[in-house]
Amino acid sequence: MTEKLNITVFGDSIAKGVIFRDNRYQVAQDNVISLLERHYSITIDNTAQFGQTLRRLTDKKYIERYLRRIDEKKHNLAVFCIGGNDCSFDWNSVQHTPSEAHTSATSPAEFFELLKENVTRLQSRGVHVMILNLPPIDSEEYFRKYIAEKYDGERVMSFLKEDIANIYRHQEFFSLMLTKFALTNGCSLADIRSRFLWKNDMRELLCEDGIHLNERGQRVMAEAIVDEVSRDPYFASFERQAASC
Repeated sequence: MTEKLNITVFGDSIAKGVIFRDNRYQVAQDNVISLLERHYSITIDNTAQFGQTLRRLTDKKYIERYLRRIDEKKHNLAVFCIGGNDCSFDWNSVQHTPSEAHTSATSPAEFFELLKENVTRLQSRGVHVMILNLPPIDSEEYFRKYIAEKYDGERVMSFLKEDIANIYRHQEFFSLMLTKFALTNGCSLADIRSRFLWKNDMRELLCEDGIHLNERGQRVMAEAIVDEVSRDPYFASFERQAASC
């Protein structure tokens, strides 16, 4: 079925397969995309970039360049695996003015509008869109391993109102936005977050930095996507069309 699809991924380091090991970032050999390519015996065009945000993706005209080269007579699938960097804060600004209001790299309102803009443009050209929600993070490890080592942890905690779970909840809010958007705008949804939340050993699927998936986490994410695809009406319909040709 999926070998008949032209699949392009727009994403950040999660989709790129980045892991944090030995105090540095690297791309896992058995990352989520390579696992899916082997499972379906296909090639996926993965444009994911470390640090990618929806604003940057839009400003750099990734979607426009993609639409210029697609063959509209074929089945094209665009996958969005993005949002983790959009929901993060500029921790340097936060540490300098912890008592002031700070918004995320992309505000929730802007994130929604950019998502709507890009998805509408794709759908108007007959491209089917799949959206992945966000795998959960470990706020405590993210704070300990990343924020506190680079910034003034006490001042950042002051901004967070001494509640480190605010980091998790803010990221969860963006994940919920992605979920609701997919369900109400004609997109396929890959609910990978639920697969992670259900596991008692969820923390063991994350790298030391608390935000990137380790190799086991990459496998869990790939398995979740395969399960979602198997239940998705779009792919079932596509399979029937292919069988009748």
